[in-house]
Amino acid sequence: MYLVKLVAGSRLYGTHSSDSDYDYRGVMLEPVESISRLAPRFEQHETKKPDATYFGLQKFMRLALQNNPNILEILFASPQTWQLNTDVWRQLHERRHDVLSEQVRRTYGGYIRSQLRQFEQKKGDAKALAHALRLSYQVWDILIDGDLN
Repeated sequence: MYLVKLVAGSRLYGTHSSDSDYDYRGVMLEPVESISRLAPRFEQHETKKPDATYFGLQKFMRLALQNNPNILEILFASPQTWQLNTDVWRQLHERRHDVLSEQVRRTYGGYIRSQLRQFEQKKGDAKALAHALRLSYQVWDILIDGDLN
């Protein structure tokens, strides 16, 4: 069962062009068989067409508490981007600030350094530099305003 499905990627950031594809992210309740261990552990489901990643709630919350930038992006996404949502998701979204901690400096710093290395290794990969810049603005928002815009 899906808790939320949302538009992600360049369309989430408002940096898309007319030929940009659609990316989707979301959170799901794990299947009962997985929770009861009658089936393999469910952590996430991915598809290529369309590009979509749906996290199991347990993995999502574990990564949210670690201040993972990819997860915070979902948790802090504006309700206008939600294509599907539930009462449980709206409750999580209301409490989204509760997961933020000083750890955000380290996790965002690591992601920014990784994107800058990719920029250097790929001889000026503009997409990696754009990601590093976006992440820098996001962590600034979190540290200064306590919010992710």
